Amino acid sequence: MIRLKSHRLLVYKFVMALVLCFAAPALTHAAESDVQISFKTLPTPPRSGSNQVEVTVVDAGGKPVSDASVSVRFYMPAMPTMNMPEMQSVVSATHVTRGLYRGSGKLVMGGTWEVTVTVTRDGKRIGHKKLSVQAKG
Repeated sequence: MIRLKSHRLLVYKFVMALVLCFAAPALTHAAESDVQISFKTLPTPPRSGSNQVEVTVVDAGGKPVSDASVSVRFYMPAMPTMNMPEMQSVVSATHVTRGLYRGSGKLVMGGTWEVTVTVTRDGKRIGHKKLSVQAKG
């Protein structure tokens, strides 16, 4: 019985290794791996109220990407114990120069905000970056 379980485990591991070997190249060659995204807010750190975002997008060769659409989503989950609903703010950034995109938006309060930067071209997502920022109240 132990030998049979051990054999099944070995077969399972082998099959999983094969799956990963064949799936990994497809994942690494996805369009999203072809861009690098940097993000910052003005002021730094952001504060409750109006803030400006700056996103820089470059391709794998370091060439600026100037023909994309960039959006930045700030999200704070609900805090039921404090009777606070979830909050979000979405900022559309416009290309300024050499892969630099800028936009403005408001954060309704200080605290930790989850940030997702999404870069699309021709309706297809070519990159995204997730991070969090601590906004001043």
